[in-house]
Amino acid sequence: MRAIPLPTSLCNASLTFSSISFSAIMLCCCVKDLNKTLQTLFMVEKTIEPKVEAHNPFAAGVRREIFTRTGAVRMKTGIPGLDAVLNGGLPEKHVVLVTGGPGCGKTIFGLQFAALGARDYGDRSLFVSFEQTREELIEQSLQFNWGMEELEEKGLLKILGFAGTSLHVARIWEAIEKEISLHKPARLVLDSLASLTVHLDLMTGMEVLELIGIDSKEAGFMPTGDAITRRTLLELFKRLKSFRLTSLVITEMPENGVGLSRDGVSEFLADGVIILKYDPEKEESFSKLQVRKMRGIMHKRGEFPTMLKEEEGISILLQ
Repeated sequence: MRAIPLPTSLCNASLTFSSISFSAIMLCCCVKDLNKTLQTLFMVEKTIEPKVEAHNPFAAGVRREIFTRTGAVRMKTGIPGLDAVLNGGLPEKHVVLVTGGPGCGKTIFGLQFAALGARDYGDRSLFVSFEQTREELIEQSLQFNWGMEELEEKGLLKILGFAGTSLHVARIWEAIEKEISLHKPARLVLDSLASLTVHLDLMTGMEVLELIGIDSKEAGFMPTGDAITRRTLLELFKRLKSFRLTSLVITEMPENGVGLSRDGVSEFLADGVIILKYDPEKEESFSKLQVRKMRGIMHKRGEFPTMLKEEEGISILLQ
């Protein structure tokens, strides 16, 4: 029986089909190998320890820990024991309220966060006080040997003191924003929110509206004092978050224990709340610390005693 030759077009089609089939087989093998590779990488990622990121847009050598489970980049606080309570440090770019009664160490807490952040981790820090002058804050820090004046000379720390100033609160805020633009800090501390609201109380309703960006003519009415305070605080926290800094905002807790701040609003606007409580019954410690909330991370619950030591500052005692 004589073989019938196939047309050339059919031969070419057969070869093309064979090539496509071979390519498909090779592609399947590659995909299979790729899946194995991805599975291996995924298993490795799940088992690795949190890694350290050495990048800092403002200063070299600053430690940043990235936690793969939450995706939160943490900032070391410079306060011994606090990073353990926070399971790694403060989430970067959070605005955290530090509240408590008088004498519980709120200002020292803020100074230590700024000074040791600059000294130990190379973070540029800005400390703003509405209650004390720069000279008073430097003198207060001398007992802890943090070297704040040297940090200022190196450009790692900037202190602004507005105690007793006759500047209008709008001009004060302009000065703060200008310093943030020039100094480019990674850390910001405001001490305290209660004192800032006193400045706001001295302003007329129209001035406050202008400060928070509302045209009084377009508003058509003059809000009440409480409404102005709430709107002003809302705008303040929005601006703080827009700076994309890790910020501590110090405020006062009412003596009657109702609410976490005098204004009753800040604790809801902040990303986190740290409470310091004076503890007169303990000789070996002077206050207790509690992380009331911290968005985006898991943290240890409960109250932890704190110690205040010369040449060291505040440390948290873990049980």
